[in-house]
Amino acid sequence: MKSLEGYIEIMNQLLSELTQVATQLRDMSLQVISEEDLAPLQKRQEELLVEIEKNDRQLQQNFRHQLSGAVKEQFHNQLQTFQQLNQELIQNLSTSHGLIQFELQRSEDKEGQDFSGYTRLNKISPSPDSTK
Repeated sequence: MKSLEGYIEIMNQLLSELTQVATQLRDMSLQVISEEDLAPLQKRQEELLVEIEKNDRQLQQNFRHQLSGAVKEQFHNQLQTFQQLNQELIQNLSTSHGLIQFELQRSEDKEGQDFSGYTRLNKISPSPDSTK
């Protein structure tokens, strides 16, 4: 079993990386972006959130009464920063009317000649009641 300090250090590293990824996503949302551009960062963000939950469970199970108020406040502040960045991302995507989605399609002309696969851009608007 890790020490309290070990869990705190891991949690701080995870929260720091989560904030960095959220900052990158937010910054990307200020430009014209595609779904494919966001996917790797969103996947990493999800992985970090899973790790944070796992680490938090261990902290709560093993060190609940030993966690200082200052450490709890630090974690809370980092999560609030993430939440704010995520909210800005959502707002930016909403303002820009969504993402560009790429679709690979095959087509044939009138004589039946097969064109090679081509990419068609579709703009995906956010749902008005979407929270993502």
